[in-house]
Amino acid sequence: MASSGRQRFQDRVLGFKMNSWLANTELVFPSYVRLAPGARHQIPELATRYGKRVFLICGSRSIEKQGIASELADQLVKRQTEVVRLAVPSREPEVSDVQSLIAQLKSLRAGTSDVLVALGGGSTIDLTKAAAALVHNLGSHHVTDFLEGVGKGLNIEAAPLTVIAAPTTSGTGAEATKNAVISCYDPLFKKSLRDPQMVPRVAIIDPELTATLPFETTVHTSLDALTQLIESYLSRKSTPLTRTLALEGLTVLWPAVSQLESSELTIASRTALAYGAFVSGVCLTNSGLGLAHGVAAGLGVHAKVPHGLACAVMLPVALRFNSTLPTIDLSPLAAACGFSGNSSYSATSQFIGAIEELVGRLKIPSRLSQLGITRAQIPGLAHSSRGSSISGNPREITVSELEQLLDEMQ
Repeated sequence: MASSGRQRFQDRVLGFKMNSWLANTELVFPSYVRLAPGARHQIPELATRYGKRVFLICGSRSIEKQGIASELADQLVKRQTEVVRLAVPSREPEVSDVQSLIAQLKSLRAGTSDVLVALGGGSTIDLTKAAAALVHNLGSHHVTDFLEGVGKGLNIEAAPLTVIAAPTTSGTGAEATKNAVISCYDPLFKKSLRDPQMVPRVAIIDPELTATLPFETTVHTSLDALTQLIESYLSRKSTPLTRTLALEGLTVLWPAVSQLESSELTIASRTALAYGAFVSGVCLTNSGLGLAHGVAAGLGVHAKVPHGLACAVMLPVALRFNSTLPTIDLSPLAAACGFSGNSSYSATSQFIGAIEELVGRLKIPSRLSQLGITRAQIPGLAHSSRGSSISGNPREITVSELEQLLDEMQ
């Protein structure tokens, strides 16, 4: 069909013209996703489908104590599958942790017929993804040589090992992302290892795995997911598809987050939180984030503030900062959360007010000093916040503006 004929076909039969955003739309996504109570019992079947040996990497002490990791290992053995259990730190992954896990995998001759099952929170999943990506790419290089903004800009050439991600928290959406966030404290940085090949092959999301999560951790991780949905929607890198997904995630997540009053959560609420976290991971890996996540990275390395807490602290501030941009319209976000003002301005005010009320009710600090940040640290904090996340923020912010914003929060 001639070019003019194809265009007429699109215009007249399909009823649309090929817009530039449509021509450039892409979606990075796990090959298989299962979200349901009890979904973890499907892991042995899937693992044996993708490999002959399983490295079971557990970073959750409560999951270990409950015997869930052992039960999973037993189910794998019954399928005549060799299981190697590897314990990893439960903290947010550091460069040394990645190096250590890679060394273990190399000593065990990990190869393409092996599967890595990451059972833990976003930190465990990120650590597993990083090691799976670098074990056959590292060579004589250092982990930092592959990290954004601090290394040599080296790329992932050899395909990563297969990863099955089973999150035990509902926050980062790491089971759906193409990056792993890695920290270092000498020198100070929190940067990503990023490549589309790093998205887990399989995401098994079982809300029952979050049942023993401390209430404070549940709050922080849920607010991380909320922040990711909002920032990915507002990101300058967003597309109509990712914005639609973000709004869908909010319609499910918001009622569950807004009802976080005590540790007595129903399985329905936990399922909603898990769903919202997964969708937030899909959105951020395809759209990027914004100001709140940019500063959260800085707070992580300068004061070791848990990531979800840092995002929750910054979310109201980031929303107010961005809402002054004339092109910003928060009314779709407000509508997804059930707020409908008489105007875009009214809806925006309701939405920001609801966010501020929520974080206040959940006892999230509003001052940086409450997180252990001193005024002398603000210049360094502002510098550490200028990573890839903040590049997606809809409103430009200079280093001096960021310092002023942070100083006002002191």
